[in-house]
Amino acid sequence: MNLLNRKCSNLGGFIGMHLDIAPGTVQVVLLVTACLEVLVLLSSLSCSSPVPTPPTATLTPHVRTPTLAPLPTLHPPVTLIEPGDDACLDCGAEVALRWSCPYDLEPNEYYQVRVRTTEQDSSFYHKEDRFPLSPSRLPLSPGEYNWAVIVVRSLGRDIYELVSEESEWYHFHIAPPSPVVHSISPPNSTQGISVSAVISGENFTLPLTLTIDVPLQANVVNSRTITATIPNTLQTGEYTVTVTDSNGKGQSFASFAVNEPPMPEPPSTPVPRCWNLQTPVPAAPPGYDPHTACVVTPCAPAPQLDGPDDKAELTTGSTVEFRWTWVCCLPPGWKFAIRLSAEDPPHSWQYMDDPAYVSCQGGMSTVHYPIKLDPGKLDRLTTIPGTYYWNIAVARSVEGGWERLSQNSEVRPFTVVTPPPPPDKCPVPPCP
Repeated sequence: MNLLNRKCSNLGGFIGMHLDIAPGTVQVVLLVTACLEVLVLLSSLSCSSPVPTPPTATLTPHVRTPTLAPLPTLHPPVTLIEPGDDACLDCGAEVALRWSCPYDLEPNEYYQVRVRTTEQDSSFYHKEDRFPLSPSRLPLSPGEYNWAVIVVRSLGRDIYELVSEESEWYHFHIAPPSPVVHSISPPNSTQGISVSAVISGENFTLPLTLTIDVPLQANVVNSRTITATIPNTLQTGEYTVTVTDSNGKGQSFASFAVNEPPMPEPPSTPVPRCWNLQTPVPAAPPGYDPHTACVVTPCAPAPQLDGPDDKAELTTGSTVEFRWTWVCCLPPGWKFAIRLSAEDPPHSWQYMDDPAYVSCQGGMSTVHYPIKLDPGKLDRLTTIPGTYYWNIAVARSVEGGWERLSQNSEVRPFTVVTPPPPPDKCPVPPCP
């Protein structure tokens, strides 16, 4: 109060000085009195009824997880349809969540789709009762997934209230791509002899099971290569090379043959050998037809075919190894004429002396020549499903054609078929 009196006295002096009024006059007294009354009134108001201070504006940070406030009465939950609970889906398959709602949504109501994995918990807001899990929304990889749906109402940015009860949670599993076997090398062995084999294919990841008649210990080199030792206990026969994952799934387009041990050969007359390399090959006579005659006399013996077997059934997309032997090493400039076509007898397909496929041991040629049976064109061979014929002769390339230097081998047919489609379903994985 003393502070108020001092302020009013100062005010009186200020008024008297600037208005040229004597300090003791009545006007100054009245002005000072009015000042005191106003100050006393303001003082009483500040003590009894404080003036409210306006609220200070605060910035609410962006919250990624929306606030959900329930309504007094919630609608019943939606009914989940697919994928069904404990469904097992192939890797790469389209995944679309679908459910059924017993009522229509209001303009500001949405389905909140919840998807949980071991790494993250995601929520999506959607108007339709079908929600595709595209890579832009949620990249899918092999593993476990759980999902549920609830209806919410939007009250503003990232603010929602519950409209329905939460649905039950469904679980589905995305299986890794199943292994596929394309080939095995070597493709055969002799009974009583163990061999180290290399299996080629794709999607070779642990855990897996390798079976060639019996389960074998497999060494996974990478996702496309497996090595294993085939025991000497396998009996004579042909066995499918099978690689399966933990769900028992896998495809195979290769087989392994166990041949009978060779019988001791009785003494026989010497087998005619190749043309004497010291003697030049004569020029072909006029009218010479390499399909029916040799340019040398006597004609060298025919190559012997080893595989594939007569009337074998092969699959498009697989790699087939054509195998044969010849009674001598291939002389320089001589080549194997591979005759392969959909016609019988087959016509010449190509000539080959590549040392990567031809080996010479003990004075004999052994050939392992792989051919990929693509479902399109391979050079001049169209490997669409059907029957094909092949045989081998020894020849040399000359200007304007070729000259045959040996007898023709036997003609063998084989059939190319389309691989069967993969199974539609896979086993339900065990509960975690």
